[in-house]
Amino acid sequence: MNYIEETLKFIESDDMREHLRSWSSHLTRNKCSEIVSCAPASVEKKIPVLELIAEQTERDPERTMYEPVVLAREARLALDKRYDNPPGTVFALIEWFCGEEEYDHSLFTTFDAAVEHIKEDEKIYLDSITEDESDKVTRLDYIRYSIEKWIPGNDGKMEECFSWILNSKGEIWYFDFGERKFEPEDWDWFYCCIGNSICYLPTPFNPGDIVVADCLPFAEKRLVLIIDIKHETDCCGVRCLHFTKSRKIDEAALKHNSFLPIGDLSCFSVLYRASVYDGELTGEEVPLGVISNAIKANPQLGYEIQKYLIDLSLSASKEERVARNEGRYRKEDRYDGVDWNHLKSKFGLGN
Repeated sequence: MNYIEETLKFIESDDMREHLRSWSSHLTRNKCSEIVSCAPASVEKKIPVLELIAEQTERDPERTMYEPVVLAREARLALDKRYDNPPGTVFALIEWFCGEEEYDHSLFTTFDAAVEHIKEDEKIYLDSITEDESDKVTRLDYIRYSIEKWIPGNDGKMEECFSWILNSKGEIWYFDFGERKFEPEDWDWFYCCIGNSICYLPTPFNPGDIVVADCLPFAEKRLVLIIDIKHETDCCGVRCLHFTKSRKIDEAALKHNSFLPIGDLSCFSVLYRASVYDGELTGEEVPLGVISNAIKANPQLGYEIQKYLIDLSLSASKEERVARNEGRYRKEDRYDGVDWNHLKSKFGLGN
């Protein structure tokens, strides 16, 4: 087995995976470890690949971030923590539905009992679906779980000491050591154990491409439009247009997942699943097609739209600070992009 090919299996997007094959110089020991450890996939699948990376590459003492030996060790420790339980340990299972607050909450005396509950819920839902409703099975993609481990502490209080994030099948994707003390050089390793939504990978996209942005089950799937690329390997270098919660249009850094609405946080980068969308655009998505065609005809237009929206955002931020200082600020006045008709008129888009 080759460690690069095994690493690329964690990239679900065909577009991204094929592009990265041509950028093999970027897939260093530590970059491969980052891709694997931060992927939306089970920890059990990550460990052997992390160990393979460590076996087939040489450690660079100057690069301590995402060291595969340490990541594999921490992942195994996270699995062991499921069963290293003092008397009185309680596991709190929390169900989350995409884009919503905490959905359901249950308590168990063992980790396995909590996971069995997840699997029972999945089975009940699958059994309830008729053949005509089979498309509704995708609802499971919108559900995730967290399991918190609580142990008896001082003065009769319970203390949270560990937590895991799981998908709707009960697979552990990420974990958090809670209050465990780390050495300063360990923080980078710790950070990726609970996921990392920023990924410095090169992308295959061009200005005018409409891209599927899929961060399920943490945020709803949506379409974004690539408008400008300053440097495809820079974290802020790929800019996109997106619809805000109020259905206005704003610009964002694709690799920072900042196209997601405030409050919608993802533990993994959009790049794992990002792919060019070539389907039909309907309803509120139609403006993306109009802007896409205009940018493909005039690539400079994407930069001009981006600059215009950034200037508006900076101006609005300044006004917000002044309003806060003067006690005039209202939450509903926060900048949230511009209306499509405004953008269309400003740049002569469409009829």
